[in-house]
Amino acid sequence: MDLKPINITPKRSSKSLLFVYLANLFLSFHLYLILYINSSFLEKFFSSTALSWVYIVGSILNLILLLAAPRLIKKIGIYSLTILFIVLEGLAIFGLSLAQTPALIACLSVLHLAVIAMIFFGLDIFLEEYSPLDETKTGSIRGTFLTISNVTLVIAPMIAGFILVNGDFSKIYLTSFLFLIPLLLTLIIGLRNNADKIPAPLQNKISFKNSIQNILHNKNLHGIFMVQFILQFFYAWMVIYVPIHLHQNLGFSWPNIGLIFTIMLLPFVLFELPIGKLEDKKLGEKEVMILGFIITALSVAFIPFLKEASLIIWAILLFITRTGASFIEISAESYFFKHVNSTNADTISLFRMTRPLSFIIAPAIAASTLFLLNYLKLGYGLSFIILSIIVFYGIRYSLMITNTKNEK
Repeated sequence: MDLKPINITPKRSSKSLLFVYLANLFLSFHLYLILYINSSFLEKFFSSTALSWVYIVGSILNLILLLAAPRLIKKIGIYSLTILFIVLEGLAIFGLSLAQTPALIACLSVLHLAVIAMIFFGLDIFLEEYSPLDETKTGSIRGTFLTISNVTLVIAPMIAGFILVNGDFSKIYLTSFLFLIPLLLTLIIGLRNNADKIPAPLQNKISFKNSIQNILHNKNLHGIFMVQFILQFFYAWMVIYVPIHLHQNLGFSWPNIGLIFTIMLLPFVLFELPIGKLEDKKLGEKEVMILGFIITALSVAFIPFLKEASLIIWAILLFITRTGASFIEISAESYFFKHVNSTNADTISLFRMTRPLSFIIAPAIAASTLFLLNYLKLGYGLSFIILSIIVFYGIRYSLMITNTKNEK
């Protein structure tokens, strides 16, 4: 039996939806300023193996928080919980702008990795609550939400690159911290009153146990969860290891890396919103996912063979990798959120667990691969062949799902 949204019709507010979009803008700027520089900052203090462990421990803590999320929401409410995580995130990032000792940097990085996804989880709940009940608009709404994030995703790396022109990481962390202030004000001004009316997860109707059983026994849920996991696995590997490869192995400067990443990330702005709208009306999510996996896997497979430090060539290749990823992302988001609403916090929590799971498994596999390549005296870039094979496997899970239009 497929998971269907519980039939509750809470009051929908278009004004509140606008505040959710605005909060997403500030949160995205905060995260994307530091997303692609974190691994390079940590590399100054830790070996590749120790760096991987920072990501693994932070992601394990994030998993624990996601598992506890429905109970925490029931106890203190999604609004208060989100505010709490924003405060913790602020402490972590402000601390990283000042920290000099490896132990403190590791602890603050773990805290950041644990709580940042929880803030996005809170915005997921808000977005579902204030979205129109008409599921034919889900693709457009999710496309708009993702496009807002992705505009900042495109702009932020270039800004970060210029701030890091002298290698001063403290400035970029401080700039990132400042975006948490308008985020906090947006939630307080725009959502505080309405957020109190959001129903807590209905533990007696749907639980983690039932949700997991649904995922394991229903091919559509199983398929979309695995699609999301493989996509997040791809992101985790690329976020951690591509900046290191470009900076340390190929010698690109941070301003040039920022420009490369800005071009690389354009597909998320260009494609996700129109594809989301098309999937609401004409296209099937399944076919778009399959095409996305093919494009991403093939383009990633070219990375080991590109040894020239050409800004244009690298920008084009990485642009193609994200073209495929953008197809997968909007299709997976649209498909999943057509099957849940704000009362399904446990299922949404499980869906968001794919990210920390990927940040546990991807660094572990990547670190093992890099150790073997180093032992065999082979190039760092060959590790991306393993990533390409894993991404290609996503086609299998895309084939499992039934297009939303065919379910009616």
